[in-house]
Amino acid sequence: MIEKVALGMICGFLLGFVLQRGRFCMVSAYRDVYLTKDNRLFIATFIAIAIQSIGVYALADLGWIRLAEVPFTWLTAII
Repeated sequence: MIEKVALGMICGFLLGFVLQRGRFCMVSAYRDVYLTKDNRLFIATFIAIAIQSIGVYALADLGWIRLAEVPFTWLTAII
């Protein structure tokens, strides 16, 4: 268990470092569209979210991961 957590943290830090150095973030994507009229980063972010969404549900459909149903609470969404 500890090994998985440590490996996950190392991978997370490395991925975060690479994404930060490459300015790959939501704020930069929207800011560039508004200020410089450059939408390349916005499109890249949109593609990454689409691939992730499809990938998670494909893995769940194959049975490799299990998605737990979380109840939707209106009060929490409003707050």
